[in-house]
Parts: sequence; structure tokens; C-alpha cells
Amino acid sequence: MRYLSCWLLGAALGGAASAQVQFYPGHIPNPTATIDFDNPFVASGPIASNSAVFTGAGISSITPVGAWITGTDLMTIGSNVDGQGLVVAGGVLGIAGPGQPLDNADIGDGFDIVLTTAVDQFEFTFVDQIGMTYEVELFSGATSLGVGTFYYHNAFPAPPLFFRAGAPFDRVLITFPNGSGGVGLDFIQLGDGPPPPALPNNCVETTYVNDNQGDIGGMVYFDLTTTQQVMIEGLSLNTSQQGTPIGLEVYTTPGTYVGNESNAAAWTLVAVDDGTSVAMGTGFKTPVTFASPITLPAGTVGVALVGRNSATGATTRHAYVAGNGANQIATSNDGRLTISAGAASNGTFAGTVFSPRVFNGTICAAGDPTIGTRYCSPANVNSSGMPGSITVAGSSSVAMNDVELRGDDLPSFSFGFFLTSTTQGFVANPAGSQGNLCLAGAIGRFVGSGQIQNSGVAGTMALAINLNQHPTPTGLVAVQPGQTWNYQLWFRDSVGGTAVSNFTDGVSVMFQ
Repeated sequence: MRYLSCWLLGAALGGAASAQVQFYPGHIPNPTATIDFDNPFVASGPIASNSAVFTGAGISSITPVGAWITGTDLMTIGSNVDGQGLVVAGGVLGIAGPGQPLDNADIGDGFDIVLTTAVDQFEFTFVDQIGMTYEVELFSGATSLGVGTFYYHNAFPAPPLFFRAGAPFDRVLITFPNGSGGVGLDFIQLGDGPPPPALPNNCVETTYVNDNQGDIGGMVYFDLTTTQQVMIEGLSLNTSQQGTPIGLEVYTTPGTYVGNESNAAAWTLVAVDDGTSVAMGTGFKTPVTFASPITLPAGTVGVALVGRNSATGATTRHAYVAGNGANQIATSNDGRLTISAGAASNGTFAGTVFSPRVFNGTICAAGDPTIGTRYCSPANVNSSGMPGSITVAGSSSVAMNDVELRGDDLPSFSFGFFLTSTTQGFVANPAGSQGNLCLAGAIGRFVGSGQIQNSGVAGTMALAINLNQHPTPTGLVAVQPGQTWNYQLWFRDSVGGTAVSNFTDGVSVMFQ
């Protein structure tokens, strides 16, 4: 994270102005970047390492700190049309932050306004009296990337505005009116390169928009529901501090947190962080790795999170948001994890309980879950020296349609395909094969376009299947909840230079 902070303190119309400018390592990436202010102040000029030159009436007290770091990949997302991208809180148009009215917003094509920081955004914080209109314009060379005007009804300090640019920029033009009492600017570049990837299917995330924070030693509470046993190696959360150790402790209680917020005896400490996690600050995902992973059975548990006491050196304050019904339930794309939020308190299992409050964070189940029951194991040994094995990963929910078949411990560079049937069986060495067929009845083969596999150098095969197009000898069918399907992998092999075939063991999956 990189900062440029400018506080411009002005007088009334025509009055003199003073400025204090602090430069932190690397913010706007082009060393010739300029910042211009309209009447009565004008500030412009090149920005160089450990120095700054500004010109204009009344500009003084320039204090450079640190150096600029050059780059080319700032502000690469966004590019919305007029009016799109204006994010409002509570469903009321014109809210820039909790309880902070924003009026007459004119959003340019080149950037949009968002509620909180994320990759490739910058922040513009107003500090002024009521009734001022401001304009922000971004440039790449002589090309304008977008312009927005904003009118504030509320008294200072106004909430920050966070902008996204549609392309890399090297100049910011800030215009504020005659008679302005001052404006505070805080430019924040959050990460380089493309925006982060979409949330993985095995992760559940609430929000990183917060309107409140707890005290040191305060807690957030929520219920976590899992559809099957899962292992969790860590989580991400939102903190109001930056640069401090997290010192996270994770507690669980059977069933639900509700009614147990002030009952310390109901909770069990199940995880602590590994000591490497440092708070990223409000609006950021702060990753926390547990010293040891935790395993949760299928079902619902109450969860409580707390930053360790300041005596340990940790000073974590949770950032969270008031619940409104719509933001209190979040489910992972694979359906395995659901967060139901929540509450908060300013003490550790003590103090007033504030509810509803929504934990800001992300929780992921480690790895892909395996489903089904193995049978016909072990398979006969193949030329790799190992018996081939099959696993099924994903979800047994037909509605989720998330199933992957995988074969391991296979001969290298061997061709093969997966088989399926609703009936188990056993035929030893069919048609001279070195293995055993563990299916019977109507056996379908996954031999459609792209479905025949090669094990490659690693000796593995994997195929994501569509439960709505499941093969049978008479055509494709849709798997139905309550049905049990069995799977096996057939593959080519070689013994003493002679081409043969073999099979893995089988796996049986009952779909829901």
C-alpha cells in the first residue's frame, strides 16, 4: 500500500493558503505526475525522488518524505458510463458513507465511485465546510480519463471517496471553489497489476464494507454451517488497524453463538494465528494463517473471533458492519460453507452485545472435498508399480453440479476414460485386461469430446463431469437426487512390451 497525503488549509475568498505535503514511497507511478488546484490555489510541477516542486499563490510548507517509485500499472479497472458505479449504502441514493449524504454526483466515463478500497483504487478525502462543490479529473498524458463533481451537505470531516480509474494515469486535477476552507487528499494505490481473481468455489465471503469497529479484546460472533466435514487452515478479516500483529484466537461452540455471547464456559479455543499475520487496515483483506488447521464436522457451530490482549503485543480491532437482513447470510459457491451473522461486543465474552453485526471476512475450506465410498479396492497393480485409484471430488448435490473424477497412480502417458453405472459388479480380467471391472448393468463411458484422457508424466487423469449429461449405453441422462452412481477408470498399459489394459478400483456416490 502506498500513500500521498496532502492537507491544504485555505482562508476565505482571496485569502492566502498554506500547504503541507507528505510523500510516502511510491504512490502515483509516473515521476512527472502533477496535481493542480484551481483558484485560489494552483499547485503543479514535477515530482522527483525525495523532492517536490509546487507553484501557485499561497502554497508553502512543502515537506517531502521518502521517494516516489515509478510504475505503469496503476488504475487499470473500472471504465463505467456516466452514473454507473456509484455505490450507495442502505439503498438510499447519494450516501457516500454511513450517515454521510452526497449530492449532485456526476460520474465520468473514466472512473467510478465505490464504497471501499480494493485493488487499483485511490482515495480522496474531503475536509471542508458545508456546501462546497469539488471536481476530480484524471489524465494519462493529455487524455482525460474521467471527471466527477461532488457536492457535500454535511460538515467536515466528510467520508472518503474511493475512485477507480479506467486506465493507468499520471496526473490528477483537483478543483475546489473559491472560499473553500480546505480539502484533504489521501491517494492510495492498492496493489499493482490486474484485479484479484474471482472468489474460489470453496470460499465464503461476507463483505469488506464496514461502518463500525470494536475495541481491543472485542469479539465478533457468527454461525458457520458446513454440509460435510471440512478443514480450515486460516481466514481473512477486516481490521481497523494497519501494521499491527493480529494475535487472532478462534473459538467455537456447538449449535449457535446466539445466547452464548457472554458465556465464556460455552466456548472452546480451537485455533490461534501462527504469528505472521499483520493487519492491512480497514477495507483490506488481512490474511491469517492458523498455527494448526481445524477440522469441523458437518453441521453448524457458533464462531467467535478475538484479537489477543494488548499485553501480548497484538492490538486487533475488528471492523464490521451493521446487519440489514440482506447482508447477514453468505454461502460459498460449492455450497459447503454458510456464514450467518452475527453480533459483536467490546469485551472478550463480556460487555454489551451489539446485534445484528456482520463479521467482515472470508473463510475457505482447504482443498477439494472427496465424496463417495471406495469399493473393489485395491485394484490390481499396473506398470507404475502401484494399483490405480479413483476419487470423486466436489459436491454430492445435484443442484451444485460440481463433480470431478480423478485417477491416480497410473502409468505415465497412458490413455483412458472413466466408466459409470448405477450397478456394482465384479468381472476379473475382462477381455484379457490386467485389472478387474467393478461395474455391471448398463455401463456408460465418458468418451465425448475432450473426455478421453492422457495420464501425462504424472500418471494422473481428471475430468469434470456434467451431471445433466451423464452417459449411458442409450444416451445422456440427468442424474437425479437420491440416485447412486458408481465410477471406475479404464486405462491402457504395457507389460513386457505388450499392450494391455487395466482398471482402478471403484467409488460409489449417492447424490442429493
